Amino acid sequence: MTKEIGEGPFHLLRDSLVEIYRIPDGLDSTRALEAFREKRLEMMTSPSRLRPDTPIHTSRRRHQGNAGAG
Repeated sequence: MTKEIGEGPFHLLRDSLVEIYRIPDGLDSTRALEAFREKRLEMMTSPSRLRPDTPIHTSRRRHQGNAGAG
């Protein structure tokens, strides 16, 4: 969970199959964890901070939980 993330760390984590969720402004860590447990955070599908030469992508999808977790 993060408020923002650059391209390098974003792709490193995503390539390692780590799901990254955006913390909305105004949420402290306790409320962010609560929102995650309640599946109210958006999964980030692109970095929030881009290099100047990178096209902007803003797509996100809602947290669906660990569908395949056993």
